[in-house]
Amino acid sequence: FLETDASLLGWGVVFPLETVQGQWSNADACWHINYLELLAMFKALRRFESNVLLRVDNKTTVAYVNQQGGTVFPPPLPPSSLDAGMSAGYVLGNQNLIADALSRRVNVMAEAALTDQAFGWIMERWGRLDVDVFVAPSNAKVHLACPDGGRDGSRCLFTGVDFIGVPVSVPPLPLIPLVLEKLERDRVVKTVLV
Repeated sequence: FLETDASLLGWGVVFPLETVQGQWSNADACWHINYLELLAMFKALRRFESNVLLRVDNKTTVAYVNQQGGTVFPPPLPPSSLDAGMSAGYVLGNQNLIADALSRRVNVMAEAALTDQAFGWIMERWGRLDVDVFVAPSNAKVHLACPDGGRDGSRCLFTGVDFIGVPVSVPPLPLIPLVLEKLERDRVVKTVLV
C-alpha cells in the first residue's frame, strides 16, 4: 500500500521502502486541499506505477478513488487512469505521520538550481545550452528534458528521454555515475555537469 498526504505547501508519499515528496507549483497551490490530496495520490501512482491500496487521511479523496471519479474538481489525470483494481482506504491523520511530514517539509535539494548569474557565466564560458535535466519546472533555465522527472530527476535516466543537444545537469551526488552512463549511451558530445 501507499500512504499519501498533501498540505498547501506540498505533497508526500510513503511506499514500503521509499519516500517521495515535492512542492506544489504556484498554479497547483491555488487548488482546494481536497484536490491537492488527489493530485498527491496521482503523483504517487505515476511515480511507483503499480496498482495499490492507497491509505489517505482525506475522506473526499477516498470516495473519489473508490467511485472512480467525481464532479466537483477536474481530474488530475484522465479518468482512464482510475484503474478498477485500485482502491483507497481512510487512515487517521495521526497514523499517517510520515506522509504528512513529507507534505509539509521543503526538500531543499529538490529545488536546487543555479542562480541566474551562475547560469549566465556558464553560457558565456560554454555556449548555448539546450536542455535542463535535473531541475524543478519552476527553476528551469532552458527547455526541460523531463518535466516529470521525479523527486530527483532520476526518471529521466530510465524513461527513454534522450539528452539531445547540450544538456545542463545538476544531479544529486548519488546519481552522477548513472548520469555519466546515460550521457555515454546517448553519445552526448558536450554537456555541463554542475
